[in-house]
Amino acid sequence: MVAHKISNRQHYEQMAQELRTELSSFRSDTYNSYIISLSTHDRSLWDSTKHLLRSHPAPSPLRHPDNSWTRSDEDKAHMFANHLRSVFQPSPESDPLHARTPG
Repeated sequence: MVAHKISNRQHYEQMAQELRTELSSFRSDTYNSYIISLSTHDRSLWDSTKHLLRSHPAPSPLRHPDNSWTRSDEDKAHMFANHLRSVFQPSPESDPLHARTPG
């Protein structure tokens, strides 16, 4: 039984490696055909360059309710947890303390 599992594992690893190789080849071929198709006549070269050089804005920092800045990842996680806790409150219908009694 153990030999059967090892054989299956080896077959899986071999197939996974073949898939990775094929995907890498596909991506490389696709990128090469994209690069070859760029032209100055239809603005594709300019648009591609503009897209690559576009700046990506950094995410805005978080502030505590007292207007101090969050510093650590742990602090940000606590702030996010508190926000989610305040936003996602159970509805009064599902809360047994606030449920209406028929009558």
